[in-house]
Amino acid sequence: MKLEECKKCKHHIELRNYQVLCNYGGSLSSMATTHEEKTADYRVLACPITLKGK
Repeated sequence: MKLEECKKCKHHIELRNYQVLCNYGGSLSSMATTHEEKTADYRVLACPITLKGK
């Protein structure tokens, strides 16, 4: 998931040191982000919403 999409999610708490803090499922989780050089986008690794869809 792109970081900008993540920031709009109701479970998003904050971005701190390139770590996303998320409250999905009622518990606090921290996910790393990565930078895609080709598109210059930041992406959230292991987003529970994205993983749930797989």
